[in-house]
Amino acid sequence: MIEIDSELLDRITKELEGITNGIKSVVSGAANRAALEAKKDVVNRIIDEFYIDKKPINASITIKRANKSNTVAQVKNNRKQDTFTLKRFKVDIPSNGPIKVAQSRSGGIKELKRAFVNAPKNQPGNLQVFRRDGKKRNPISLQRGYSTGGMLETNNVIDFIEDLIQEKLENNLEKEVDKFFEK
Repeated sequence: MIEIDSELLDRITKELEGITNGIKSVVSGAANRAALEAKKDVVNRIIDEFYIDKKPINASITIKRANKSNTVAQVKNNRKQDTFTLKRFKVDIPSNGPIKVAQSRSGGIKELKRAFVNAPKNQPGNLQVFRRDGKKRNPISLQRGYSTGGMLETNNVIDFIEDLIQEKLENNLEKEVDKFFEK
């Protein structure tokens, strides 16, 4: 939960006293700016922790902007249950031996036994990792890795996010008050 310091809020209230919708405008602007900065920092933190590109992570996190009637900005994860296939992570295909996959940078490389790769000739770069479920040839299952929600919950990323947003919100409130008076 992100809270605004009472001293800072009292000072802003005194500066904007008598101005209609002044406080709501300043708080919603600060919340929107803090949410945008937090999304950028969270995506960068996930990229630092995992072998995954920025594009799918950035697309899976959205922002619900604050306005004057609702002064709360939300950073949402759209893919809590959807997991990314292993083609998004680091896959090592040796000439002989099992396929090796690395998802997190701290987790190391893990072997997948009874796994194989399907790389269609007409779709270069579309590498899919499958695993046989039984002793027979079929059935097979597509192998998946972390979801965005799973990546957010590892390695204290949530604590990092809350501390970051709190700091950014306090800095942005002061900037928004100055910006409000420049208009």
